[in-house]
Amino acid sequence: LNAKAQNQVYWKEGFEPGTCDLTTTSPTSITPAPTTDITTYFNGVGGVWFGKNIYRTTGTGCQPGISHLRFRNMGTTGIFDSGVLVTPIVNYGINEFHFTRARANRKYTIWITSDTNAQTSNWNLVTTLQSWVNPTCVDTTVNINSPFAKRLKIVTRAGLDYDIDSIWLTSYSKIYYGTLKGNVFRSEEHTSELQ
Repeated sequence: LNAKAQNQVYWKEGFEPGTCDLTTTSPTSITPAPTTDITTYFNGVGGVWFGKNIYRTTGTGCQPGISHLRFRNMGTTGIFDSGVLVTPIVNYGINEFHFTRARANRKYTIWITSDTNAQTSNWNLVTTLQSWVNPTCVDTTVNINSPFAKRLKIVTRAGLDYDIDSIWLTSYSKIYYGTLKGNVFRSEEHTSELQ
């Protein structure tokens, strides 16, 4: 059998309560937004995510009242780390990464790794997304083109709140093509058609 890569949607994450158990800042929430440098693992579409200085909110979104992700402003003095979001493990590599920003005038750096550990130090920079190139509430596509990438990381800088409305990506899925074997017989009725 021969394998061929194909660009297929792997998962889409909107950080909604029904599919994502990330803490929110609603009045009924037990845990408020981070006020200190914290890390967390949470379940979402596609598996287990890792985040640093993040929470779920309904403010400053592309659609009023709809949950999305916020990177918390942890101060401008450098005492606290930047915001970080790491995707679940992606099988078959990452072809394209898509996300929709929900806050203007922000800069993101995008990284990938072939490691499965979300807190690995083995990251490779893919690109820096500038706010004047990628507007708010518009699907932004980043070509990753790595069949070996297992995770993708988004990093923001300390001192500003950042908001992401949704994230999705495509993977190199394996499509198998088999080989047919057997005997071929020619029908006398169709001899003229086969010549």
